[in-house]
Amino acid sequence: MASDEGEKGFTLVELMVALALVGILVAVSVAVYIEATRRAKDVTCQSNLRILRSAIVVYRAANLQNPDSLNDLDPNFVRDVTGLSCPASNIPYSYNKEAAEVKCEYQPHASY
Repeated sequence: MASDEGEKGFTLVELMVALALVGILVAVSVAVYIEATRRAKDVTCQSNLRILRSAIVVYRAANLQNPDSLNDLDPNFVRDVTGLSCPASNIPYSYNKEAAEVKCEYQPHASY
């Protein structure tokens, strides 16, 4: 009869525990990745709005009036306004000429 002392390998329970641990690590990693991606899009949106607001201030200082639309802004600040939208939702930024205010209408971060 052969004894079990010389056999090498993993038992089924050990393999299942290892797979469960790998599954948990993958689930946590995916959640962290999704949150980091969302945060990066929020930061990009904030940065875009900051640049647009600065360009509006420069336009107002140079022309003594608010721009009629975002397309009137200096191309040194904003190269292509037509394609500029919130990276999280692809909703174009809204512009209010009277208030010279540009904002993002995407609800999860509409308070920028």
